[in-house]
Amino acid sequence: MKLNRERAEVQPGQQWLFKPAEYNLFKYGYLSALLSKYKETSKLYKNGLTRESNIYFSIDSLNNQITKSVYKDINNPSNTMIRYYFYSDEINSQSAFFTYKNPLLFIDKKVYNGVEYTINGGYFPLISLNGRLLHNKAYRLDLAQPVSNYTLNLNQPELSQGFKLTNEVLNFNSKNYPELIKDNGIQTKIFYDYSDLKPTAYIRNFTGTNSDFAYTSFETNNQGGWNYTALSRPIRITPFTGSIVHRLSGNPLTKNNLNQSRTYVLTFAVKKDGNAIPNLVVKKNGSIISDSGISNSDIGEKWIIYQYRLSSSSSVQIEGDGVLIDELRILPIESSITTYGYFPFIGLSYENPNSMIPVNYFYNGQRRLSMILNQNGERLKQYFYQYKAPISF
Repeated sequence: MKLNRERAEVQPGQQWLFKPAEYNLFKYGYLSALLSKYKETSKLYKNGLTRESNIYFSIDSLNNQITKSVYKDINNPSNTMIRYYFYSDEINSQSAFFTYKNPLLFIDKKVYNGVEYTINGGYFPLISLNGRLLHNKAYRLDLAQPVSNYTLNLNQPELSQGFKLTNEVLNFNSKNYPELIKDNGIQTKIFYDYSDLKPTAYIRNFTGTNSDFAYTSFETNNQGGWNYTALSRPIRITPFTGSIVHRLSGNPLTKNNLNQSRTYVLTFAVKKDGNAIPNLVVKKNGSIISDSGISNSDIGEKWIIYQYRLSSSSSVQIEGDGVLIDELRILPIESSITTYGYFPFIGLSYENPNSMIPVNYFYNGQRRLSMILNQNGERLKQYFYQYKAPISF
C-alpha cells in the first residue's frame, strides 16, 4: 500500500484516529512477487467525499507482460477506458527485437453501451544502433472521430488508418543520445559536451548545417565552433553563467565559415575586467561594426548583453582589452537556443534561455542544491537542510 497525503491538517497516527482533510490512497494487487500487478486502486478523499477508480490488468503469464488495462470510474460507471498493448513479437516489422520486453504499441478505446470505440494510440518502433535498441520514431493515432470497427495493421502499424509521424530522431551522437530530432516538422539540434554525455545547447528550428551555429560558455575545452586560445588559468570572477569567464585581452575570438546568404544573431555577455579601461571591438568580415548599439562607456561592473544582427557575413571577430566575456553564441535569426552547464558528478550548474536571463545553481558539500543565483551573483533562492541538529541562519 502506498499513501500520499496532501495538505494534511493533522498528523495521522498509526490507528488513523484523525484523517487529513484531503489525501490520495493507492492500492496495488499482485498475483505473486514474480508477476506484474493485476489491479490498481486510486482513491481521492476530499471534503468528506470519496472518488475512486480502478485499473484492471490482463497479464500474459508466460512472458509476464501486460496485454490490456481496463480503467473504471466507480463514481461514473459509464466512464470505462481500455488500453491494449502490443509487443515486438506481435509486430512483424519489429520481430527481430524480441528481446525487448516493453510494449511498442498501444491502442486506447472507450466503451459505450458495451461497444469499444477506438479513440487514439501510439507506436514507438525500434532500431538497433551500436549494439543497443533505440526508439527513433513516434507515431500518434489521430482519428477524426471514434471508430467501432478499427483495423490495425500489425505488419506495419504506421500504415494503419490515422497514424501520423510526430517525432523522429534523425541522428544520434557517439553515445547513442539523440542529436538531431524532428518534432511536428520542426528540427531541434542538440549539442553535447562532457565526453558527449551531457547536452549543452538545444537549438530550436535548426536549419542549415553545424557551421551556422557556435556556442561556448568557456566551461570546458570544447570551443563549440569558436576559435580562440584557451587561458592556461581559468578566470572565475562572478561568471554570467557557470564558473568560468574569458578574458578578451590578447585572446580574440573568431567564427568562420558563416553563410553570407543567411542572417545571424550574435549574442554574448560582457563586463569590465577589474580597473582596466574597456575597449570592445567586434568585426564582421574583418571590418569593425560601428552600429552595434553598445559603447565602451556602457561596460561596467555588472554584466550587460551585447546582441547584433549580422547579414552578408562569412566571419565574425571579437577582440579588445579590459573586457570579460561569457555565454557567447551565434545562430540564424529564425532559430532559438537554450544552453546548459554542469558540475561533473554533481548536477546542473546553469541554464540560460534564448532571452539571456540565466539562473546559476550551487551545491553544498553533500552535493545538494543550496543556492540559485542570477547572472550578477544575486541570490534568488537558498535551501537549508536539517536532520538532527537545530538549523541556524
